Amino acid sequence: MRIHDDLGANLLKVICLAVLLTIISYTILAGNAKANVDAAIEKVDEAYTFGEFDRGIHIVQSELRRDDLTDRDRVTLYVWLSMLHYAKGIEHLNESVGYLEKIIDIDPCLLDLPEDDWQQGLRDAWYGLLIENKLPVTCEQEDEDTSAKTIAVMEFENLSAAGQQEQLGYLTKGMAELFELHFHRYSGLRIVERDKIDFLVKEHQLASRGLSEALTMGRIVGAKIMVFGSVILPRSGPGEMIVKAVDVETSDILTHARIQGEARDFFHDQESLARELALGLKLQLSTATDDESEELGTSSEKAAELYAKGIDRESRYEYSEALSFFKRACEEDPTFAAAKRKVDIYRLHADQE
Repeated sequence: MRIHDDLGANLLKVICLAVLLTIISYTILAGNAKANVDAAIEKVDEAYTFGEFDRGIHIVQSELRRDDLTDRDRVTLYVWLSMLHYAKGIEHLNESVGYLEKIIDIDPCLLDLPEDDWQQGLRDAWYGLLIENKLPVTCEQEDEDTSAKTIAVMEFENLSAAGQQEQLGYLTKGMAELFELHFHRYSGLRIVERDKIDFLVKEHQLASRGLSEALTMGRIVGAKIMVFGSVILPRSGPGEMIVKAVDVETSDILTHARIQGEARDFFHDQESLARELALGLKLQLSTATDDESEELGTSSEKAAELYAKGIDRESRYEYSEALSFFKRACEEDPTFAAAKRKVDIYRLHADQE
């Protein structure tokens, strides 16, 4: 009986050891596969940076032939294929969108998409596919702070006199973008991407509708607070810019701020106006000390105006003109990180119009 017990115990030990070795082997293989994919992505990133798009495509396609890829690996590789084909020009748009469709087939929420360095046309294509497939345009990520307040900044309304409206049409999108940049300085906030809101507004034709429809849009993107702004410039005399923060659930105005002056004053004072709004919302400045979070926006009136003009051209897919404005914004304020980021996005592909 004792002999049988010893044999059973030894057999159990052998089985446990075999299972352990299998787990260790799988972990090592998975780690090696991840390292190999990461190494390939570094090469693809380098090819993209230097405009060697076909070389990047070849590297990605070679990686996709492997049988040890995870779904996350595949999504990452399809993201690069979409970016690389889009970078080759408008004639490759269908191929680019095709890879976005492959991502949706796997899991549109596996990565936080669209990525920051996607061009506007590609971002809009992604949002369009999500809506076409009746999928949420906002995904919750595993590492997301669920206690954070979600805030969305709507495009400002231009209620100016006719001549002023035409002259300052760029101001509405640009001012909203500048306010969004300012909110990045505060902790406990999750900011809905501006272009996501713009796309949904166009898709649902909300531009000329009322507050209740706009708040419905806020619920779609998961916002708790929505910021609305308006600019009023008469034919003569000083104008006014008003911003207000509204609770999406109750429709209550949580706080508001306003300034008076000429158009140039709005760019000069946009930071102080955003700070006043943040103060009314009881937001706390982030303790982050990295340069990018500190200098994402700008205190330069001229740099802010040039950036706003660049945002307006970007929204129309006029990449060459957008790039020119973003470069000039950087020249006016070399610490303007958001403008630098836009230059990096469009410097290789400004001819795709």
